[in-house]
Parts: sequence; C-alpha cells; structure tokens
Amino acid sequence: MRGWLAGEYRAVIFEAEGDVVAYALFREQDEEIYLRRLFVARNKRRCGFGRRAMGILRSDIWQAISGSQLRS
Repeated sequence: MRGWLAGEYRAVIFEAEGDVVAYALFREQDEEIYLRRLFVARNKRRCGFGRRAMGILRSDIWQAISGSQLRS
C-alpha cells in the first residue's frame, strides 16, 4: 500500500459515526480514473457503505479531479 501511495495512487478513507468503514485506492489516467481497490470493513458489509462510497467518489471526488462526467 505504501508503495502505491508513494507513486501515483490516491486513497480516500470513509468514516461513519467515527469509525473507518471503507477505503478506496485509485489513480488518474489520461481519460479515466482507475479504481484499484474499494474495501469495506467486514463488519460493515451489506449495509450500503460500498454503494455510498462509490456515489461519493463519482459525484464529489472524481468530479473535482476531472471536471467532467466519468463513465460508470
């Protein structure tokens, strides 16, 4: 993980009620964003956290990076 973060990857940590529930690891490419990993904590799975994390990535984080609509 440190190697990826020292290179071109970025990480986002998602929290709920003070607990870390998920993280995403991604990098920007020429015309797209490559999602390397979306991890949801085992005890938080099947609760909608992954879906919400993807929504935040698409609508807030990646939009700010790219400035345009990304493909699903």
